[in-house]
Amino acid sequence: MNFKAAKCPSCGGDLQIPDDRDFVNCMYCTTLIKVRDAILLKPDVNTENLLEIAFEAVKQRNFEEAIEYANKVLETDIKNRLAWWVKAVACINSSSGDIYKIREGLAYSLKAYNLSDGKDKAEIKEKMISELIEHDLWMSHIDYLFEVFVAYGADDERIPVKIIEMTNAVISDNICKEGATIMIYRK
Repeated sequence: MNFKAAKCPSCGGDLQIPDDRDFVNCMYCTTLIKVRDAILLKPDVNTENLLEIAFEAVKQRNFEEAIEYANKVLETDIKNRLAWWVKAVACINSSSGDIYKIREGLAYSLKAYNLSDGKDKAEIKEKMISELIEHDLWMSHIDYLFEVFVAYGADDERIPVKIIEMTNAVISDNICKEGATIMIYRK
């Protein structure tokens, strides 16, 4: 029986796997692993380089490439908070208002948040809330703001203030439209 170096695709733990078996359990997280897939994972992947490419792709607004490189990092290090963050930013920015894509980005940002500690958690929370209150994309997705409020901002007054402003804008817009309709009918 020969042993091969491998990585657990679930937790990223370094393993020595017998090559004559089809499946084994990870000794760290007990996940059932397909031996061939674990051996194929490259344990020498330079995650720093991949993350740098992913962040640069976000800067250049090439969100598809950013997600691709973040996924390469996550294949070898599922707990890499920066890779989850890149996926969050790329999903939200490429959403074009698609609420499902936006919610996917929120899920990734929460994954990054939960893998972070102290200063990094505060930074992720601040970025999420700041970005949300700056954009008017959320006018049609006030319910999403509530989701972010529950996830991040229960102690931050900026989100409820933004929700109130947006609600007032919608009400005002509807009143203006109704007033315009009444004016048309009067003529």
